[in-house]
Amino acid sequence: MALIIEDGTIVAGANSYVSDSQYVAWATLNQFTLSDATNRETAAVKAFTLIVTDYEKNFKGYRADKAQTGSFPRKLLSAWGFDVASDEIPSDIKNAQMMLMANIIDGATTNDFTSKPESGQLTSMEVVGVYKESYHSSGSSGTTLATFPAVAKVLAPYMEDQSILVRT
Repeated sequence: MALIIEDGTIVAGANSYVSDSQYVAWATLNQFTLSDATNRETAAVKAFTLIVTDYEKNFKGYRADKAQTGSFPRKLLSAWGFDVASDEIPSDIKNAQMMLMANIIDGATTNDFTSKPESGQLTSMEVVGVYKESYHSSGSSGTTLATFPAVAKVLAPYMEDQSILVRT
C-alpha cells in the first residue's frame, strides 16, 4: 500500500497527512516504536481514518471540497485565535495522526474487528493523559475501544465548544 499525502490541495485518494519519513523522524524524536514500513503505512491509514470517523463530527468549519477524502483542509476554521487557511493542514493535525499511529503500532484497539478479548485478559491499562484501553469481561457484550486523551487535547482547538448550552 502506498501512502497518498493530503497537502491541502485536495489530493485524489489521499489516505494520510504525514509521510513515512515524517513519522520516522517524529517517532525517533519522541522515542516511540518504529516498526517496519508496511506496519507504519497501515497505521498511518488507520489513524487518518480514525480522525475522519471519530473526530471530524466535532471539528469547526467544514471540508474545503466535496471530493476530499480526509477531514482537512477545512473552510471557516480558526484555532488558537487565528484563522486557518482553507488549503492548510495544521501541524497539530499531523501530530495527532502521528500520535494515533504510535498507539496503533503499539497495539491499540481501534475497531472491534481487531480484537475480541476473552475473560481474564486485560481489563484496564492507562498511561495518564496519553493512552487508555480496557476490555469487558466475557459477560459483557462488545469490546471497549481505546481512547486517546492526548490526541483529544491536541485536537481541542479545532473542535466546536461542546459545553455551550442553547435554550430554545
